Amino acid sequence: MDGDNVEVGVFNLGVIPSVMPGAWYQRNVRDHVDGKVSVYQIQGPHELAAEIHYIQLENGQRWLEMGESYKGPKWIWQQTKDRLRMSVIEKNGKFAFDLPLPTPGNKNKETYTMSCASLEEIDHILPNFRDLIFKYGVLKIGPRADLFNDVSSRKKFIAATIDKPNSFAPIVAFCITRLLAITKIYEKLKQTSDAEFTHMVDEYHNSQSRKDTLDQIIAKGETAYVEFKPAIWFDYDRAKYDPNYKCKKEENISDNIVRTVAGFLNADGGTLFIGVSDDGDAYGLEEDIKLTRRKDLDGLENELNQLISFSVSKEVSAAKIRISLPKFQGRVIAKVEVMKANSPVFMKTSRLQNKFYVRIGNATNTMSVESAFNYISQHDWSN
Repeated sequence: MDGDNVEVGVFNLGVIPSVMPGAWYQRNVRDHVDGKVSVYQIQGPHELAAEIHYIQLENGQRWLEMGESYKGPKWIWQQTKDRLRMSVIEKNGKFAFDLPLPTPGNKNKETYTMSCASLEEIDHILPNFRDLIFKYGVLKIGPRADLFNDVSSRKKFIAATIDKPNSFAPIVAFCITRLLAITKIYEKLKQTSDAEFTHMVDEYHNSQSRKDTLDQIIAKGETAYVEFKPAIWFDYDRAKYDPNYKCKKEENISDNIVRTVAGFLNADGGTLFIGVSDDGDAYGLEEDIKLTRRKDLDGLENELNQLISFSVSKEVSAAKIRISLPKFQGRVIAKVEVMKANSPVFMKTSRLQNKFYVRIGNATNTMSVESAFNYISQHDWSN
């Protein structure tokens, strides 16, 4: 096939004429084995591309890798010498990710595994990326998971890489069928990312007008999307009526903060203003600042982040929650912007209980197990 270009559906398969020498370390022989690699390129739609590396060692072994860059000696473990790896990139550099194709497990040869590290990174771009992979050809994602539906043909093609020298064509055909699924995922990824980019641009252009309307938002009072809390930890009611009250972090007050955040996550999102009374008056954060270790605003913001992350998970907090410290009526308050979650979020209380909250109207409600199950099954979790 050297020098040829082959059309396979919407893909073009070509070979780079050069064959590069190198050496591969093999665990079974505890030494490097000389060999050579031929690099094949797959060009697909949407400016997607992949590479196939066909490796032939002087000891007669041969296998394929997809997308591995060739830079001299490689650590090739004997039990995974038939690994197929696909790197998918877009020429303009907007997206690039690796999708390791399934390989026999070390202990159970009937189990095929994949690495999820690169997929975790994509989750930050497109939170429902795993759902898309599941929809377009993946049974399950995990540290050890079956990856594609056609188990029997998958094992046959991968085994053929070593057992039959002339099996290059079926191997390529198999890999390309995997790339077909990836193009569908990519279309969704690009569509969502472009929409998110447009949203970010709009947010930037509208940022000034949003700042101008902070007073107006608070003036309208609490709604299904807006909630006021006087403090993070300080109990204003007890301080008002109990002359012997000692200023301390009150867990029931901080639980109210996270309860509201969890309710917004499980509904349609919203904004929590802390340091604002139920009537819309500014209390500020002075009393809460006294309760932090650093006794300053940075310390307060950090401890508020930790409180929310502990209660709803670091992943959800990082992806769905933004905290800022604007001024209102001359006082600094906390503004917690909460986006809608992609999956149910259970709040961990200060007593380590897991509870499910939902924002309904201008109130946050806890749900029984049965009610939570019904709500979760009927709620639209897509963004």
